Amino acid sequence: MTDTIYIAVYRHRHGEDIYAYATEAAALKARDDLANEQWKCEIEGKREPKQKIGERYFGLVEDEKFEIPKRVVLA
Repeated sequence: MTDTIYIAVYRHRHGEDIYAYATEAAALKARDDLANEQWKCEIEGKREPKQKIGERYFGLVEDEKFEIPKRVVLA
């Protein structure tokens, strides 16, 4: 039996945070939630987008990265 998990890797100026999610949708939601929290602190002069905030945030902020590699867990 195998299961798939999604590893969210958030790299930032203070280090790295790693989380595991059962679905890609959950990992993407975590990325969007993080971007929503950080937008006002990190991005000046641009309005917060209503859609794809995570994708846009990490495209604009050069010293932060968010990756979601998919991994198979063998049981």
